[in-house]
Amino acid sequence: MDTMYPAKINSPATTLASGINDNVTTIPLTDASVVPAAPNLAVIGTGEDAETILYTGKSVNDLTGCTRGFQGTAKAWDSGTSAARFFTAYDYDTLRTNLSTHDETETPGIHGSTTANTASKLVHRDTAGRAMISDPAVDTHIDNQGARDAAISTHAGLTTGVHGAGANTLWHGGLTNIVDKTHLSQDFGASATRLRNLILTPITGEIIRELGTGISAFSAKINGTPSTTSVVYDTETNEGDLTGIQSGANYWGRRILHNTTRGNSRKIVSVNVATNTITTEASTDDWADNDVITTQSQTNTMAGYCDIDLSAEIPSTVTAIQVFIFLDNNESTLDNTRYIMIHPFMAYDFGYRQWLNCNVPDLKTQGTYFLQVHSQKMTYWKAGGCDDIGIGIKVVATVEYADT
Repeated sequence: MDTMYPAKINSPATTLASGINDNVTTIPLTDASVVPAAPNLAVIGTGEDAETILYTGKSVNDLTGCTRGFQGTAKAWDSGTSAARFFTAYDYDTLRTNLSTHDETETPGIHGSTTANTASKLVHRDTAGRAMISDPAVDTHIDNQGARDAAISTHAGLTTGVHGAGANTLWHGGLTNIVDKTHLSQDFGASATRLRNLILTPITGEIIRELGTGISAFSAKINGTPSTTSVVYDTETNEGDLTGIQSGANYWGRRILHNTTRGNSRKIVSVNVATNTITTEASTDDWADNDVITTQSQTNTMAGYCDIDLSAEIPSTVTAIQVFIFLDNNESTLDNTRYIMIHPFMAYDFGYRQWLNCNVPDLKTQGTYFLQVHSQKMTYWKAGGCDDIGIGIKVVATVEYADT
């Protein structure tokens, strides 16, 4: 399999201690302790012009034995340029390739084997690619429940082997190929016929992108009779919550605007604070003059949380998403309240919140998180210091149920 390099939690950044040209193989850093032990990858610079290098050694604060332009183009960089162990295209591509190679392995005793059962390998595939426990009698039947029960009992008592001991658990990426599910429900209950699929395909575009945003939920009253796609407002508070919303085809998530007078909502497409106008997706609701509107979530009622509708790209079968969050800090002072939180679309629960901070001046921060999805929505909140940072959220993988 291809080499996979360890990551660094939260991807802390350092800077180049001095300028370099495009072919030096020893790269001086201000603090090399923030990148993993060699060999590993590091990214110099940010954005589309960044250069990924492969280093084979570390000497105090120097990265040595560097392969320049490992991804991207090798180039000269100035002293003070950002450097960090970010998640790269090489990491993602190698993960996919190694997973595919593992699934195709035909070494006896491993998941991809086409040989007969062994005590330490309960589930494998036949030569036609079918998931099975023993040889299927026909394409639509998993053979011999009695033999399977005995094999499960043997597997549960193991103290060594690939899968581990003491659990009546069958895990295999090919289980969704089982046609006759009745045996699964007989042995493990009806819920066993619902199988989870992890889809490692990023969704094009971003859920949201916000710039220079406010920190509290917007609220106002409707001024005049709204059209099906436009709402004019006045007597507003916390209008800064709307000023940074970016619009366009690349941003497919929708901030939700709630009408607390009517008890319903619309999806925001764009905002023009100069004319106090919010453009929404088409709606046939009963909104009227002087109705109270707000971006405050009506489900996660913790002050400041807003709802984001994901239905444009996230189907109802998805139960969780893996999101990539990017914060671009443009402020010049240290602030420990400069962070955002994400939370499932549900009543606030301290145990479900996740956060990413960006408290160091002029620093770009990023992180990847798994988040439960309910009703094709999520919620998020900005802490007090987030009045001058860029926020971007992108989906890189989804988890869904499949009744196959």
